[in-house]
Amino acid sequence: MLELQNIEKAYGPARVLDGVTLLARPGQIHAVLGENGAGKSTLVKIAAGLVRPDAGLVAVNGDPLKAFTPRAAREAGVEIVTQELTSVPARTVLENVFLGHRVVAVGSVQRSKHARQRFAEVCEECGFSLPGDAIAADLSIADRQILEVLRCLIRRPKVLILDEPTSSLDEERAHRLRVLLRRLSDAGTTVLFISHFLNEVLETADWVTVLRDGRLISSGPTEEETEASLINKMVGRTLSVLYAPKTLPPAEAETVLEANDIWWGSAVRGVSLHVRRGEIVGLAGLIGAGRSEFARCLVGAAKPDRGTVRIAGGPPIRPRNPRRAISAGLVMVPEDRKQQGLVLGRSVAENLALSKPQTSGHLGFALPRRLEDAARDWIRRADIRPASPAAVVGELSGGNQQKVLLSKWLACGPKILIVDEPTRGVDVGAKAAIHEMLAQAAASGVGVLLISSELEELLGLAHRIVVFRKGEVVDEVEGEASERERIMTAAFGAAGMGADE
Repeated sequence: MLELQNIEKAYGPARVLDGVTLLARPGQIHAVLGENGAGKSTLVKIAAGLVRPDAGLVAVNGDPLKAFTPRAAREAGVEIVTQELTSVPARTVLENVFLGHRVVAVGSVQRSKHARQRFAEVCEECGFSLPGDAIAADLSIADRQILEVLRCLIRRPKVLILDEPTSSLDEERAHRLRVLLRRLSDAGTTVLFISHFLNEVLETADWVTVLRDGRLISSGPTEEETEASLINKMVGRTLSVLYAPKTLPPAEAETVLEANDIWWGSAVRGVSLHVRRGEIVGLAGLIGAGRSEFARCLVGAAKPDRGTVRIAGGPPIRPRNPRRAISAGLVMVPEDRKQQGLVLGRSVAENLALSKPQTSGHLGFALPRRLEDAARDWIRRADIRPASPAAVVGELSGGNQQKVLLSKWLACGPKILIVDEPTRGVDVGAKAAIHEMLAQAAASGVGVLLISSELEELLGLAHRIVVFRKGEVVDEVEGEASERERIMTAAFGAAGMGADE
C-alpha cells in the first residue's frame, strides 16, 4: 500500500535520511522507531507530501506520487497527524475537522446538516466524541490531539500516519486509540505510526522499522522483538529499561512542602498533601483529574480560592504569583515546554539564565562569563546536545529541549521541584537521562512532585503515589509495581472501570 524506496534527504551538510526503504502492506500497523534526530518524522512527512526528498520513490497502492505536496498525497489517500498540533485555535471543532474538505465550504460548515451528520458518524465509528461547536483553543491538549485524528478520518484515508499519537493522552484514551487503529487495520487501512512507548509498539504494531542516524537498521515482524532488542537497535548500545532501586529519604527528613485544603473552582477540591526532603511523590489520575491545576495553584500560576501552602517550615501562605514561589524555593517544569517553558529563539545559556530573576535582563545580550560557565556545567551534567551554550533551543530535539528546561530550574537550587509530564514526546535515551536527573535531585535533598500520565514512570520513580479523580485525592499508595491495579481502580472509580469494561 505504501512504498518508500531509497529515500535521501539532507539539510545543508546534515544528512537526515540516507537511502531508507520502507514497505507497508494493506491493513498493516507499521511502527517507525528511533531516537530523536534519527529521521523518523522527516520520513513520514515525505510520505505525506509535507517534505520533498532529495532522491527516492514514494508510491501509494503502486502509483508514484505525482508531486510532493500535501494535496497530492491526500488525493492518493494519505493523511497525517503530525506531532505538532495544527488545528486553528479560533475555529470550532466542526470547522477544523472539515478544514480543506472539498465537500463543505468553511463558511457553511456550522450550518451544514451533511457536515454535522458526517461528523457524528465518524465520532461514533472511532469511539471519541468532541462537541462540534466548541472552540479549538478551549480544548485540552488531549482533546486537540483527538481533533487531529478526527480531521484525518473524515476523509476515509487508505494510509493513516500518526506521529506520537498518544503522547498527550492518558492510559484510557491511549487504549481506545489503539483499539481504533486495530479496527481501521482490520478494515484495510494501512497505519504508520511513530511512538516512544515501546510497550505500545509491541502491543499494537504488526511490523516495526528502526532508524538510527538517518539509516535503516532493521525492519521486521514485531513478534520477533522485545523492549531490550528495540532499544539496542535504536541507540546502538545496551540501555536498561528498568528503573534504578529507590533510595528512601530518612525517616526524620523534614517536610519541605505542605499543602492544606487547596480549592480552585471545581478543578481542585480540598486537596491536602505533603512532600518530604529527598522524596519523590507522584500524582496519578486521568487527564482532567485536577493534577496540573493543583500544581499551578501551588506555584501561584492559578490563584486558589482557599487553602494555604507551607514551604520548608515557613509560615502558611496563599500563593499569588510564580515569582514569589520561585523566591521561596518552589519551582515548576510545565507540561508544554514550547509555549510555557522555553524561549525557543534564544540560546541554551540564555534559557538557563532565566531561572534567576536577577539575570533575566541579559536576554538578548552577551551573558557574563560566570553564566556561560554555569551553562557549560549543566550542559555536561544533563548531556545536552549539541554541547554548546550558544545553540538555539528551538533547533534542538525534543529530548534535549526538555533537558534544558529541567536544568533551567534545577540550576536555581530549589527546595521543591514540580515536574508536569517530564518525558512526554522524548526518546528512550533522553527519558533515561531525565529520570536520572530527577533521582539525583531527590538524592541531593530536593522534594519532587511528579505528574505523569505514564503509570510505569510513576511506579518506577515515586516513593509515594497520590491518586486524583475529579479534583480530589481519592487514594495514596506506595510506589510499587504491585499497586498498579489499585491505582487504576482509584483513578477511574468503580463505576468508571465497570463502564470501560
